[in-house]
Amino acid sequence: MSGKRYAGFFLRFAMILFLFSISACSNSEDKEKVSVASKTSDKIAQEAISNIRTPIEKANMAKDQTEDHNMSLKEAAKQD
Repeated sequence: MSGKRYAGFFLRFAMILFLFSISACSNSEDKEKVSVASKTSDKIAQEAISNIRTPIEKANMAKDQTEDHNMSLKEAAKQD
């Protein structure tokens, strides 16, 4: 999947989690259940963020390394 698809997935996922968290009932027992559900949702959201960001960050690092390598090759070719 491309970065845009990951971002779209993440936004939809975050929106669903947000809507789930605000649809809490006013009963105190339900609030306790919601807080547990909210904590679980937050943990899942953080894992999703990590799963999305890690490959993107690695790809950006590889791109930067490639660009640096290409620049050093161009500079070396100019000196010859």
